[in-house]
Amino acid sequence: MPYASAALFDAQSREPHDVVIGNSPMVDGGRTYHHGLTAWLECDTPSSGCAVVSSPGAFGFTPWVDRDGGSYAIPGMQLEATNEERVGAFSVELEQQLRPELRAAVAPAP
Repeated sequence: MPYASAALFDAQSREPHDVVIGNSPMVDGGRTYHHGLTAWLECDTPSSGCAVVSSPGAFGFTPWVDRDGGSYAIPGMQLEATNEERVGAFSVELEQQLRPELRAAVAPAP
């Protein structure tokens, strides 16, 4: 018996309701991500679903799931948290750089 249904994972990848974003650390950092059910939705279509969700933390712990790439990663770093926005921005930038490398590493051989 599964612990969670496929429908729950699908719900996690979508914005649960129409929202007006007043303040967001992602928007402040130059990203257009919306927040869904437990994670940031990394796409331009949050109401219909996103293939990549992430949850960068204040000190550098940054798990993400890439459904299109068939992978997930959980980089853990200990970063100075004198400015949480900078730590979050660093973590998101690192994720953006690592994701194509991870996709290439897990891709089937030609």
